[in-house]
Amino acid sequence: MDKLISPYVSQVKHNEAFHASLMDAFPDNYFDWKITCTFYCALHLLKSLGEFLGINIGESHKEIFSNIKPNNAARLLLIKDKAYDAYSMIFDYSRVARYDGIFDSHSFEIIKRNDYLHCRSKYEYLRKYITMERGVNV
Repeated sequence: MDKLISPYVSQVKHNEAFHASLMDAFPDNYFDWKITCTFYCALHLLKSLGEFLGINIGESHKEIFSNIKPNNAARLLLIKDKAYDAYSMIFDYSRVARYDGIFDSHSFEIIKRNDYLHCRSKYEYLRKYITMERGVNV
């Protein structure tokens, strides 16, 4: 019998495939959606690490942040400060992408493109940290 794949790992793969589709179909547009997709990749990466270690890091954003925050002595999942910072920045970019309105579509795309590039660099770090340093097979 095949070992079951974690639903969180499956979701990471699904979200990454969707992100790749967005990049292929719309290389110069929809950076707000690319950022949002990147955030959900990061969220499910963290949840997959928690599951890998037998830890439920929570369901709400507040719970997850509490359970990974380096200066919280009661946190459940120990991660490097740099990994926490990367996740926190990705989260912030996604909130801005989802909730800050379009004031002028051209300017919006330029700003979101820059945000997206930084967001993706943080995601690549987080993904390498979770897969290579922590051993989660994604």
